[in-house]
This record gives sequence, structure tokens and C-alpha cells, in this order.
Amino acid sequence: MLEKVALQLTQIMIRQNIIDPADEEVYVYGWSITISTLGSLIVLLLIGAFLGKLLGTALFLAFFILLRIYAGGYHANSYGRCFFITMLFYAPGPILHFYLPSTYIDLTIAMSMVTAIGITWRWAPVDHPNKPLNIKDKQKNKKISRTIVLGQAAIVTLIGAWQPWAKQYLLWAAIGMAVTSFTLLYVIYNPYKKGGGANEIT
Repeated sequence: MLEKVALQLTQIMIRQNIIDPADEEVYVYGWSITISTLGSLIVLLLIGAFLGKLLGTALFLAFFILLRIYAGGYHANSYGRCFFITMLFYAPGPILHFYLPSTYIDLTIAMSMVTAIGITWRWAPVDHPNKPLNIKDKQKNKKISRTIVLGQAAIVTLIGAWQPWAKQYLLWAAIGMAVTSFTLLYVIYNPYKKGGGANEIT
């Protein structure tokens, strides 16, 4: 279904002379990723709104996606699995928000940030066989991912110290950082099999 929509959009662009027919496969893949990514983001934001935690969800996504772009991580080999795993990635946010005792929020935020910094510093970036990084890109992404994770930790720490009431939302941001780092570890200890597929969100 998703591929059909991507193909239709690509063919419209070809008929309108927007793209070269020779690039059809590339654009179908690009549209598929875009639609899959937007669909997952919309669903997560709707879930966040339903739970009354739209701001927390937005923070989780912002911190997760920004770090993931440069650090890399696990990619599912189908769009359906990608969607399912994305939901699993999101689950710690609401679970901890609703069930974590308030006395443990500071500790959880700190542990999440330390974990994200440590793993990102040691292993990022992790690429995928379908999207390998050359040495230059790896060095560039390593520097950027380290800068991002340190910047994110600084933002969470400073805002938490300045506005303690905001820690309930900053918890979501810290979890987003930690979840991204855990996807790096998964790839390190469970390397991709040759020829595996890749999607953008997971």
C-alpha cells in the first residue's frame, strides 16, 4: 500500500516533468520513507495528545530524532516492523511518566543522560549496510553526534535547574536520548545481516 502511494506520487512528478524517469526508483524509495516517517510521527503525536502528554511526546521525538540523524541506530527491515518498533521506542516515555515516583525523576534523568553520552561517545555513528558511511562522513557524524548529545544534556540540566517544575517534561527528552543510544548498542551486538533492509525512523 505504502509503496503504491509512493509510486503514484513519483509517476505524477514524472508526468509533470519534475523529475527524470530514470530516477523513478530513487524517488519511490524516498517517498516511501517520507510517508512512513510522517505517518509514525503523526500517530505518536496523536497518542501523546490522547494521553494528555503532547509536549512530552514532542520533546521525546525532538531529542530522539535529532541525535539519531547523526548517531544512527537500528533500522527495521520492513515498514510494518518499523512502525511497531517505533511504538516500542516511545513506550518508556508514558510508562515512566505515569508510574515513576517523583523522587526518582532526577536520578532517572541523570542516568538517561549519562547513558546516552557514554554510548554515543564510544560507538556513534553506526551506519547500515544499505546506507554505509565513508570515513569522512563517519568522522563528521561522530563530532556532530557528540556535540548534539552534550548540547541536549546541557539543555535538560540547565532548564531543570532553572525551572524544577519542568523536570516532568524533561524526563521525556532524556528518555529520547537514552533510547537512541540503546539502538546503537543493539546494532553493535546484533550486526545487520548482509542485504538487510532499512527505514528511516527505526
